[in-house]
Amino acid sequence: MKIDKWTSPLICALWISQVLAVKNGTIEVTRNKPPFSPFLTVCYGKLGCFWSGPPFQHPFYRPISVPPLPPELQKVTYFLYTRSNNDVAFVFSALQLQFALVSKFRPSKPTRIIIHGVTDGVLLSTWMRDLKNRFLEMADENVILVDYACRFPPMFWNSANGRVVGAQIWQLIDFLQKHFGTSPESFHLIGHSLGAHIAGYAGERLHNLGRITGLDPGAAYFQNVPDIVKLDPTDALFVDVIHSSPGRNFLEGLGTIEDIGHVNFSPGRPSKCLPQKRLYEGATAIETLQNTLFCRHFRSIEYFIFSFNQKGCLFVGAECSSWEEFYAGRCNCGTDGSKCRFMGQFATSAPYERRYYLRLRNDRPYCVHQYQVILYLKLPLLQKTYGSIQISTNLAVIGENKFRETLHFRVNLKERKQYKTFLLTFNEAVGKVRTAEVIFQVPQQDHNITISLEALEINYLFPVPKLEVTNLLCKESEKYSNQGKRMILTPAACHMLI
Repeated sequence: MKIDKWTSPLICALWISQVLAVKNGTIEVTRNKPPFSPFLTVCYGKLGCFWSGPPFQHPFYRPISVPPLPPELQKVTYFLYTRSNNDVAFVFSALQLQFALVSKFRPSKPTRIIIHGVTDGVLLSTWMRDLKNRFLEMADENVILVDYACRFPPMFWNSANGRVVGAQIWQLIDFLQKHFGTSPESFHLIGHSLGAHIAGYAGERLHNLGRITGLDPGAAYFQNVPDIVKLDPTDALFVDVIHSSPGRNFLEGLGTIEDIGHVNFSPGRPSKCLPQKRLYEGATAIETLQNTLFCRHFRSIEYFIFSFNQKGCLFVGAECSSWEEFYAGRCNCGTDGSKCRFMGQFATSAPYERRYYLRLRNDRPYCVHQYQVILYLKLPLLQKTYGSIQISTNLAVIGENKFRETLHFRVNLKERKQYKTFLLTFNEAVGKVRTAEVIFQVPQQDHNITISLEALEINYLFPVPKLEVTNLLCKESEKYSNQGKRMILTPAACHMLI
């Protein structure tokens, strides 16, 4: 089968000019009542009918609504890979699903279906094949890459066409169920940008679809609209979403700000975002360009690819009320670890819909080990009881690895007991902590003020019971030096207090 690398937008545009006149055995266009309604219904055989009116049209959020192109012009193509044909895909068209019967599809194995977004495609970039390789390295599975035509701006056009692409993916899964006996629970759809909503359209037609992963689902034409128009938690048994460039408008980001999954991950905006795969490393010219212009939007793809356990490091998000609260170290995984979730391939469902926050590096492999550090402070009674002072603390922790950090915080002199929280990240895990050294540096003008550190708690952010990842150290000794008040804390000192 010959696959065109480029599809002319002109060919697709002919549909818009002729849509009112087309009427044959497989395509039927009707103008909706009442008379002179601007909305149309198009019917494409077994795929059903598609209406261009509300809720797919909105005066502000979806001002232009057109009917989707017929499947003949969409040119949806499937690239099937398994471990037995990892290098050469078995290619077949959505219009000729019977060819799948002679493929190497393995019905007893899980199936991953990867869907690209606008200005992207199987032959235009390499990330879909990179992700395919990750899956097949991990397990013997079926991986299907979806490629479709007519994927060029404007967005109202792509959003309409995505409905037919989603319907054809549903038709593929339905075909595999009927002829191979596969279950819908064994399918996992991964879609980037528009591809995330296309996955939602497929899942909407299926009962008990296993999982949908949305990689920075697109915002344009999919924000502030009813669930039926976009990806939502009802489209699969489990829907997880990575928000790498959420924005209320195009200038802020290309991804939606809405929590549209069962679990929603917010890794924050990288301070520096540069393409991680360049031309000389195998990236295509278009891939390099789109990763340069829209780096944060495409970073969600990188996060998923690198979520397959990089040297013992996994992406872990913590449930929190806001990014500011998380960054200040006020959130951890809870007593039983249920307030944390893995982001990416190993994500799991939560008892209720929440957003999870995490910090990552700017470059590959992105993963860092995250720690919540809590300082338990005590002030003596005989001390002035007004105002606050700024404290600098040099913290050195020794475990299986060592780390040093300088912490800055303000102490309220009105509170006798108080605690301060911090979020620290390291490239290597600290492991079981043996001892810690803390040096308080009090400003010269406040040298008469005494502040004591009674205990230090270090919580590793990981979704397991807190007792397995918490290190509690208590003050064993203290003395003054030229640097300030120096305290040594150990776990054994906590047992002595008990």
